[in-house]
Amino acid sequence: MGAPAPFGFRLADDGKGLEPCEAELALVARVVQLRERYGLGPVAIVGTLRAEHLDPRTGRPVTLARVRKLLAAARALARAAA
Repeated sequence: MGAPAPFGFRLADDGKGLEPCEAELALVARVVQLRERYGLGPVAIVGTLRAEHLDPRTGRPVTLARVRKLLAAARALARAAA
């Protein structure tokens, strides 16, 4: 078995490619929105998300570690796009 799919994607039905995971992508968008639009920090984002969402990958409350990873990935993508 290979590495897990990156957050926001899942293994395609053919077992070879990746396809978007809408629930995970919605969580990523919400994290970025809370940071960019409302200026919330990671701890405040976790508090907000725990009231709104479960982590779609685990089915558990969103963790601070997950939010930090998503914010770091968003920053990296923004830098690459600039």
